[in-house]
Amino acid sequence: MLLLAGCSAHRGGGCLKDTDCKGRRLCAKGTCVEPAEPRRCDCRARLDPRGPRVPPRRRPKAMVIEEVPPKTPVTMFRMCPLRRGRSRYAGPVYLPSRRWRRRLGGVISASPTIGADGTVFVGSSDHNVYAFSPGGRRLWRHRTGDKVWSSGALSPDGGTLYVGSDDDHLYALDTRTGSRRWRLHLGPCKASAPRGVGGARCDVDSSPAVTSKGTIYVGGAGLFAISPKGKLLYHFRTGGRVASSPAVLPDGTAIFGSQDDHVYAVDRTGKRRWAFYTKSDVDSSPAVGVDGTVYVGTDDGRLLALGPDGSFRWAVLTGGSIRSSPAMGADGTIYVGSYDGRLYAVSPRGRVRWVVATGARIHSSPVVDSAGRVLVASQDNFMYAISSAGTLLWRLRFPADVDSTPAISATGALYVGCDDGRLYSLR
Repeated sequence: MLLLAGCSAHRGGGCLKDTDCKGRRLCAKGTCVEPAEPRRCDCRARLDPRGPRVPPRRRPKAMVIEEVPPKTPVTMFRMCPLRRGRSRYAGPVYLPSRRWRRRLGGVISASPTIGADGTVFVGSSDHNVYAFSPGGRRLWRHRTGDKVWSSGALSPDGGTLYVGSDDDHLYALDTRTGSRRWRLHLGPCKASAPRGVGGARCDVDSSPAVTSKGTIYVGGAGLFAISPKGKLLYHFRTGGRVASSPAVLPDGTAIFGSQDDHVYAVDRTGKRRWAFYTKSDVDSSPAVGVDGTVYVGTDDGRLLALGPDGSFRWAVLTGGSIRSSPAMGADGTIYVGSYDGRLYAVSPRGRVRWVVATGARIHSSPVVDSAGRVLVASQDNFMYAISSAGTLLWRLRFPADVDSTPAISATGALYVGCDDGRLYSLR
């Protein structure tokens, strides 16, 4: 009988591999044995009895971004560079009454800034920036070259107010006298550019963010980083105008939206870390959670949650554009208004907890007070106070639309601008 090399041994006894054995038996050193019998290794390599050495899995370290308490009641738009919109102070529990009102020269869409001594700073479409005492006395007025929609931001020492204007400049004003310390022309637009889409590209409607070291970040024809003395540190160019107010992380990373349909993250040197395509304009200002999640609204009506690396986490679709900026409660709940006239409360996992309807679009950004109450204004001429459970606590009527975001002072007074051209103080 001719034997061919490579043929299997007879299954009755000898074997070369496990498939030569019947049933469950295994091949051990040329003999089929039952699995219960210890199997000896017939290979030359010596095996480690502890098994292969596999390096332990390292869980990624959880990001924790703590908020540095602002030095004044409202140091900048949304209170702090992380733009969480949460105040350290309590607003009115019951329907407030008017303490005073002061007529400015035009519509007030900017949100008031409040200094350590209670001074209230606000810009107007009449081309001016104003300062008022807590009692309503006008302290000073500074004229810019165009409308002021930008909300001011204070320097770390409280001595300088930074505010943008539609004349394409960022202004640094002395908070005591209102005198100009410097102004910086932002973007490649010329002063003679026609007003309209092209001319408006360099308008500085974005509200500045100021870090603890004094660096200023603001949008216009891209994103700009500026030193406290007015020196341009970098200019990050985008494909569209930046009306969104940047959020800034402790490491100097700036996160902001653009009208080129993207959300960007730019490091402290001006280099892009990531970009997320949103399908529509982003005028809403991002809020950054404790774990680094970025929450921002888009013109196609979505509230987006993005990971610290710019990855998509979830989206909540509303019935209108979201130009309101999200606020965050102490428990992580995200509150945002929509042009569908509704205020949404959304869990950190993207589940809608409740919805409260107003009578018109919500452009104003909500503020969460120290007791968890949510204050928001609507274009139905009302300001609303809503509990964290979604219960309407009170609403106050104004003579016109309210697009300004309410500001809460250390004494519990509310300041807000109105389309009737007046600044209101409420208690």
